[in-house]
Amino acid sequence: MKDVHRYATILGQVDVSAMRRSAHLFHPTAVWWFYNSELPDLSGDHVGFDAICAFFDRLKARTGGTFDVSPQHLRVVGDELVVVETLNRMTLDAVQIEVDVVVVWRFIDGLIAEVWDIPATNTARISKGSVAGPLTMSSDNDRTVAPCGPRLSQA
Repeated sequence: MKDVHRYATILGQVDVSAMRRSAHLFHPTAVWWFYNSELPDLSGDHVGFDAICAFFDRLKARTGGTFDVSPQHLRVVGDELVVVETLNRMTLDAVQIEVDVVVVWRFIDGLIAEVWDIPATNTARISKGSVAGPLTMSSDNDRTVAPCGPRLSQA
């Protein structure tokens, strides 16, 4: 088994259900970029840790606490970037949604400094039934680290 990269360990500590507990993981000038034409009220540049927390508070409220992130793959790129593929699940307006997401994390001085949150909105899966359970994570090359750490959940 491969060693877990230090950034994967840091990402495994991020708790989106109680983001304020993750303050020590973020750079003081951190920015979270999120753009989703289906959720314009949440889209934008969330600059600073307080703004990032407010974004997750609004996401939790908008989804009735159903927002769930299931990491699928994690790839460390050099000494600064980590790319994580996730499967996000949520209920919006009584509709259950699954969407593939790529999140690019930039680290500065060992802290999360920038996050690009990129949902694949054109291929989201929508249903009226229940959302399926978590998927199993796997690795696919020598720079991939799996498992990605604990599930990140808003529940």
